[in-house]
Order: sequence, then structure tokens, then C-alpha cells
Amino acid sequence: LGAPAGGGAAFEIALNAFSLFTHANWRLPAWLQGAVGGVLITPRTHRLHPDRDAGREPGNYGFSITLWYRVFGTWRTGAEPARLCVEGVPEKPARRGATLAQPLRRPLG
Repeated sequence: LGAPAGGGAAFEIALNAFSLFTHANWRLPAWLQGAVGGVLITPRTHRLHPDRDAGREPGNYGFSITLWYRVFGTWRTGAEPARLCVEGVPEKPARRGATLAQPLRRPLG
């Protein structure tokens, strides 16, 4: 496509770094969440996207900055969901072998 290889590599590094950060099981201190949460996607911001129980429309699927949510009208706020697991997967962490075998078992949901 003509894109420089360095640009593609930089994008992939940023994509993976932000993905690891947004999916981390971290709770940022309130002052830090307030300072960066309006600009960067934080774990708390990203946790709002799968919350069907609260009746919210889907949103907050991004991986880096909140600008795209605001531009396309998918910015979601509110209390964190009560549960964060996928339907059919236990919330309690399983042993590593059981976790790795999960995709080979019955379909989820």
C-alpha cells in the first residue's frame, strides 16, 4: 500500500501497548483516572463497553484516545459494570490449562 514499514511497526507497537493497558485488571487512582481518562482510554473507560446488564448502548471499543468516541457518538459513561465476565465463562480464575482449553469446549453464550 506504500506505507513506510517504520510507520506500520510504530502503529503495531502502539496498538499492542494500548490494548494491554486497556484490558489490564487495574484500578487507577481517582486523581489519575480524572487526569487522563478524558483523553486516553483507560481500563475503567474500556470496561463500560460490554455492559449489557445496565441497558447501555454498546460503546467504548477504542484502544487509544477518546476523540473517536466523541466524534462518532459512542462515548459511554457511568458506573462500572457489576460483572466483567463473558457469559458462559466463570468469573473465578481457572487453572492455566483449563483457561487455555476453554475455546475447545462448547461455544460461549
